[in-house]
Amino acid sequence: MGVKWLFAFFSACWLVWSLGCLGDAPRDNPLDPAINPNNASLSGQVLTLYPPRQPLVGATVTLSPGGRLARSDATGSFQFEGLAPGTYTLTAAHPGFAPDTEQVTVNSHQVISVFLDALPVVDSLSLTTHHVARSFPPDDLYQYTLSAYISDPDGLQDIALAWYDISGEQFLDTLVFQNARNSRQGLYSVQRTAAQLPGGSLHRMVGKAFQLHVIDVAGNEITAAPLFISRIIETIPTIVSPAGLSTVNQFPVDLTWQPLALPFPFHLRIDLHRVNLGLPTLLDTFEPISPDSTRFTLTTPLTSGDYLWVLFIVDNLGNTSRSREGVFRVP
Repeated sequence: MGVKWLFAFFSACWLVWSLGCLGDAPRDNPLDPAINPNNASLSGQVLTLYPPRQPLVGATVTLSPGGRLARSDATGSFQFEGLAPGTYTLTAAHPGFAPDTEQVTVNSHQVISVFLDALPVVDSLSLTTHHVARSFPPDDLYQYTLSAYISDPDGLQDIALAWYDISGEQFLDTLVFQNARNSRQGLYSVQRTAAQLPGGSLHRMVGKAFQLHVIDVAGNEITAAPLFISRIIETIPTIVSPAGLSTVNQFPVDLTWQPLALPFPFHLRIDLHRVNLGLPTLLDTFEPISPDSTRFTLTTPLTSGDYLWVLFIVDNLGNTSRSREGVFRVP
């Protein structure tokens, strides 16, 4: 028994010693996490938000942590390789689109699609003032018009709201859709009187910024460059004849007014209305008329009835000043 026990003891010792002398098994597999822990990847595609979804070329895609950057190719595709498994923040951005940020968990190979919302664009914007002289009521009326052509690559249906504020004032107002130039661009405008402004004065708004904002259906907002009142025309053109419900018996007839001399570029405009039951209906507009003129000849005979005409000063920025009405009758 003693010999067998000694033999077993020395055999066990030899086995332990032999195993200790063996080297580690070779680790040359690149997928072995002990050799290469950064073997995960992330790929995807950057597309427009609304169907038919189109690939976006040249989108900047960033991945954090690590600060990795890629650009989408002609198919909108991008790829990051050699990533350590984990959670990343991916941000995609493209000019004219709202950026999008996603949290992505990467284990081995992750695929993701990123959808970017095209932002509205303010193509043109104007702010004009209007000084209106009236026979009744006898006080002058001051107004302004804010109008904008707004487009959206996703279509007009993606424009949720166009609104503006005035710097330093507790005032917000919305623009109203007027008409569409095409499926992606439309005219939005609003006209308000001085009485609807804070303090009831248009002159008080001189020097204050009118700031237009546009929000799309996805809730992304753009802000246009500020606008300022450029001019309020105080001079009122004065009609000479026909006026005062005078009778016009024959045509052609001259519409006449007092001469005008103003220190800024302008032209004149005439609006001719027919009056039915006290309500004027626009018949014709004559524009531009030379600022040096003091008469305009109506050559086309008018049918029997009551008419009125008004004369406008229109400056090179679109601001206007309007005369009182010249009313006449054709028997």
